[in-house]
Amino acid sequence: MRRAAEKETRNSPSLLASLKAKQRELDALLALTRAVSINEPEVSLYERSAKIFEDLLSVRKLVVYRREYQSWHCVFESGIEDINPEILAFDEDWLGYREPVVLQKSSFERLKEHFELLLPISHKEKPLIFLLLGKPDNNTKLTKYIDFIQTLANVVLVAVENKYLFKKTNSARTPKIRTTAGIVLRNASSRKSTKDIDTQNNAS
Repeated sequence: MRRAAEKETRNSPSLLASLKAKQRELDALLALTRAVSINEPEVSLYERSAKIFEDLLSVRKLVVYRREYQSWHCVFESGIEDINPEILAFDEDWLGYREPVVLQKSSFERLKEHFELLLPISHKEKPLIFLLLGKPDNNTKLTKYIDFIQTLANVVLVAVENKYLFKKTNSARTPKIRTTAGIVLRNASSRKSTKDIDTQNNAS
């Protein structure tokens, strides 16, 4: 039965191509996960994502927006040298989307010439990252790969959020450490001063 299945796979070019494509996606996700596990910098994770999108999906344009302290910023961009920066300004109307949006509506007039997909990545129904993905060079539809794109984006989101929380926790602890160090130094200085006075009194 297994041999029959293998023979059927060999005799079906489209099925074989699909399996190879899935294997490439899994390999790409595994490489990205490894990069996360060794704590690669945030920008490196975005660069890896852009390379994966280009190699596997023929997407050369990628823009990443991330929420920081109640405001949105473009934190990564790739392949957009020919686009007016004003076109890439974050639009607050995007916050109303929770699912991937194919940029065909008139409301995306300024974007749909260059991009095909707007992808919100959320945590507890709260969008934390938005991705703009360009049109594939091979004219395929990105909606075919939406599960893979979302999975990859979620891997990056979790890594970035963990880095942010770690940084926030450390910055909150730093003043306490400094304060404690200051108390130790002051106490040491006070003990030294007292000892000097005692020494002087004994000498007298």
